[in-house]
Amino acid sequence: MSKRPTPTKPVPRPSNRLNPKTVNQFAKTVTAFGSLYNSGAIPCRLCHGSVKHTLQWNQPVETIIFDPTLIYLAEGLRESQHPYTFISREGFVELCRLPGSSERILPILTRLIPPLRTALVGCFESHVVSEP
Repeated sequence: MSKRPTPTKPVPRPSNRLNPKTVNQFAKTVTAFGSLYNSGAIPCRLCHGSVKHTLQWNQPVETIIFDPTLIYLAEGLRESQHPYTFISREGFVELCRLPGSSERILPILTRLIPPLRTALVGCFESHVVSEP
């Protein structure tokens, strides 16, 4: 008597955890950043590299309007789920490092402080503070 092989569940690849398509878009997130990113309100997307992830902006980064993009990215600093943590942190840093960004941040500074304060008060060190 021969045994029939039992069907096995496919084993998920470890890289599936890093694939943004595996993020449940309907899952509850800490902030509205996840739904804003999924709807396209944040003008960038995550590019997976073999070693390092990068952001690819939908338009030249110099032409991005800081209000409300920078505020959305600051709110996203509270997120704890990949890819939202990476996108919010890297996007915020890239916009702040642009030449002349201080003049573009000053008009929205009063609206930028509350999300930054909230992110810093309730953050895990690994989410907000990282080596440059």
